Amino acid sequence: MKPELKLHKEVAEYLQEFYPSVYFLSDPSGLRVSMHTARILKATSSSHSHLDVVVLRKSRQFSFLIIELKSDTPYKQNGELKSNEHLESQKLSMDMLEAEGALTMFAWSIGQVKDILHNYLGQPVTKNEPLFP
Repeated sequence: MKPELKLHKEVAEYLQEFYPSVYFLSDPSGLRVSMHTARILKATSSSHSHLDVVVLRKSRQFSFLIIELKSDTPYKQNGELKSNEHLESQKLSMDMLEAEGALTMFAWSIGQVKDILHNYLGQPVTKNEPLFP
C-alpha cells in the first residue's frame, strides 16, 4: 500500500474511533479505480484540486477543517512550498477554502494529523463518553 494511502486509511480509522460524532469526508480521487469509476468521480466533483480530508465541524475560529495528506513534507527547508504544479494547485484550493472560513493544513504523518485533530476538535472521546454532547 502506498504511504499516502496508508496514512489516509489511518486518519479515517482514527476519526471513526475517537471522534465518532464528527462528520468527515475522505476524498477517493487518489485511489486506483477503473476508468469508468474515475470518469464518474471527475464528473460528479468540483473542478478545483481535491483535498484529502474534510472535517465538517465548526470551531470557535473556523467553519471547517481541511487536511491535505502527503507521503513527505511539501515544504522546502526554508519553509516555502515546493515548486510543483500539483502542490500549487492544491494550495490554491486551500487558499480559496480559507477565504470561506476553513483551517487548511498539510500533514505527512499520523502524529501530525492527531495533533491537528486534537487542537481543532479537542481531546478524543473515551468509550464511556456520549457520542453527541
